[in-house]
Amino acid sequence: MESRRKFKFIAIIASLIMAVASYAVAAETFHDSLTGGKISGEGKIWYQTNDSDANDHIFATENSWMDAGLRLSYQTDSYKGFTAKVSFFAVDDLWARGNYADKSMVGLVDGSDTITYLGEASLSYQHRNTVAKIGRMDIKSPLVNSDTWMIFPNNFEAYMITNTDISDTTVVAGLVTEERRRYDEQFEDFYDRGVIMLGAVNKSLANTTLTGYIYHTGDDKRNPNPANREFKTTAGYLEAKTKIGTLGLAAQYLGLNPHSSGIHSTQAVGGKISTKVGDFDMFIAYAYVGDGFWRAARISDAQTKTPLYTATISGDGDVAGRPNTESVAIAASTKVMEDFNVTARYAYYSFDDSKYYHDPTERNTTDGDGTTLELFGKYTGWDHITVFSGIWYTDHEGIGAYNGKPNSSGTSAEDLITFRLWAKYEF
Repeated sequence: MESRRKFKFIAIIASLIMAVASYAVAAETFHDSLTGGKISGEGKIWYQTNDSDANDHIFATENSWMDAGLRLSYQTDSYKGFTAKVSFFAVDDLWARGNYADKSMVGLVDGSDTITYLGEASLSYQHRNTVAKIGRMDIKSPLVNSDTWMIFPNNFEAYMITNTDISDTTVVAGLVTEERRRYDEQFEDFYDRGVIMLGAVNKSLANTTLTGYIYHTGDDKRNPNPANREFKTTAGYLEAKTKIGTLGLAAQYLGLNPHSSGIHSTQAVGGKISTKVGDFDMFIAYAYVGDGFWRAARISDAQTKTPLYTATISGDGDVAGRPNTESVAIAASTKVMEDFNVTARYAYYSFDDSKYYHDPTERNTTDGDGTTLELFGKYTGWDHITVFSGIWYTDHEGIGAYNGKPNSSGTSAEDLITFRLWAKYEF
């Protein structure tokens, strides 16, 4: 049974490759616009495991995650300004369940079947300096974003317009109607009636980038707490980055304002200084999140990620973006050999009577300190192949996804060690 399921996984991808390739050949015959069409793809394996004093060992099967996936994309060449793109995805555990990893970051991969879905299907039209795009797509913006940290990114259904008529300025406007979160294979409403977004990026000043975005959401129908589903929210993000000599300077502001009386808005600020010392690229960053109803995090993908400068792999939207939290992060990265970059990063989080209002199970008050120490590297020396590995130590006072397990007395959480490895082949 298991073997038939795996063969089905391979057969699905093979069929997709043949279907898209044959379409491209036939289309070249009927229309010159497809002669420049491009097929691309990606195969990826993703593994993670963690350990606390409550676990047997760091590679225990019951506390490990494993996913494998394939992406196949086809994008046409431009014809009178029109371009189309489709991307098919398939995710499977490759016999991991019951052997070396019982969990999946995709969530729906339970070892009994292969997940397949159409993640991208978009049509673009360009006229002079304006590009209009409709359909399923990836989106890159401060608070609505397709994050790539796991097997495949979360995708969106949207109507987007980008314009560069203003000198050194890119203006973006869009209506995002649906989202496929990282745990789902289905696209679902991205807030009731979607999210309206408007942004601009300006580079008219030398060595300086100014960014500003505003978002307006409908009601959050997918919120796990029914009491929080009727809150429309206006969110904004501002950022200024510049370079003076060898110093890089950056400052940011993030705000989320629920449209309900008696509900606190969330305000956050951050600053970052970066430089190069010898062979090391280094930075130090600070962020402060005030009292608030929401996390200081992206409004996409259940506020998992945050653009705050002090975010780390294990201290992200649920930690660095937690209301009433101050944080500091420092990092240094260098090439230890050709095509192999290594980064060490440390972050300190001060939970000053920190309240997290979003999740009814976390209405506790926490007053303590959290720390993260990370070491990770990325190797790109093989053609078309990227390999990432990382290990980090976490002590977050029982807060966030990497919170550790309660100790024997149940009074506090244990420290946590996590290891992650992924590799991808792109063509």
